[in-house]
Amino acid sequence: MTAITRKIHQFNQQLQTQLWTKYYIDYDLSSENTILLAGCGRSGTTWVSNIINYQNKYRYIFEPFCLEEVDVFKSLDFGNGKYLRHDAEDKELLKVVKFICSGKLRNKWCDRFNQKFITDRRLIKVIRINLLLGWINHKLPSMPIILLLRHPCAVANSKIQLNWKTSINKYLIQEQLIQDFLHPFIDTIKAINNQGDAFEKIILAWCIENYVPLKQFEKKKLCIVFYEKLCTEPELELKKIFSFLGDKDNKYLTHNFRIPSQLSRRSSSIITGENLTDSWKKNITERQIKKAMEILSIFGLEQIYSHNSIPESQNLKILMAS
Repeated sequence: MTAITRKIHQFNQQLQTQLWTKYYIDYDLSSENTILLAGCGRSGTTWVSNIINYQNKYRYIFEPFCLEEVDVFKSLDFGNGKYLRHDAEDKELLKVVKFICSGKLRNKWCDRFNQKFITDRRLIKVIRINLLLGWINHKLPSMPIILLLRHPCAVANSKIQLNWKTSINKYLIQEQLIQDFLHPFIDTIKAINNQGDAFEKIILAWCIENYVPLKQFEKKKLCIVFYEKLCTEPELELKKIFSFLGDKDNKYLTHNFRIPSQLSRRSSSIITGENLTDSWKKNITERQIKKAMEILSIFGLEQIYSHNSIPESQNLKILMAS
């Protein structure tokens, strides 16, 4: 491809993006036609959203709960990691959530990866609202929710490489969150918050962000997807996803798994060709792995993730609500 051809191609892509992000038609504004894909940051949610939307069936809404980019949150008491009890009344936040999940939100940031021009279905990808999933499910019970899990050491490795900051205080200031879920672990949480390093805080935040929704949901009401299982057993994991979505006849082409997401870094395993499930081990020490397992065991989450990269998915039933 010559330099001129490359520039023409880039211009056409930019033009298409501007059209798709501004002039699409979303004609069935109901949360029933929306899929919510949630997970921790750097867990692969963008990649998995591309897998789910490989046929471009959905209008893709990217991170609508990002306060810095979405104006509708400016008047609300809302922050990353907010928790609400399932029966809590918060009319203003509910109004915003319905506005987003019904597809009424139009935003350059959120629509920047959308490639669907005419649609009645949406896929929302989020990394900031794991602790709100139970509340959202109670308020919008017909909207399917998928939770993506990835080994916490892999998540920590990626966040440290990107110098992501992790706050534990945002959990400690929420009294109802402590009362409902964190009280048994409060001494450990405070100790890590005061004395832990960046790695330990990321592992702790991962535990909190996943422990709470696992304890809130019955297994049949939440689709748990494992990043590692998608890499090693894609057919089985995809069958589970599309069955949960009521799309049992979906025929996914697994060779598309090697297509990087829009946010993949040059060092990402999917680009370098490294093992997708084990590459984090080259940067995480044995001491760190041991410390991670200690923190996970406090929450009982070592029953899913251990020193091995591949999760013990059969143990989900032990952790989730009956």
